[in-house]
Amino acid sequence: MTNWKLKLDSLSDPLIDKAKQVLISWVDFEAKRHQLTLEG
Repeated sequence: MTNWKLKLDSLSDPLIDKAKQVLISWVDFEAKRHQLTLEG
């Protein structure tokens, strides 16, 4: 498990960094959307 994680961390491709940022922001957005749905 740590093997692929190390490979992922060793990749310093700007495209991969961008993809990580998009994924993190999307997950954050989804979490907020679900929170609003639960409250509403």
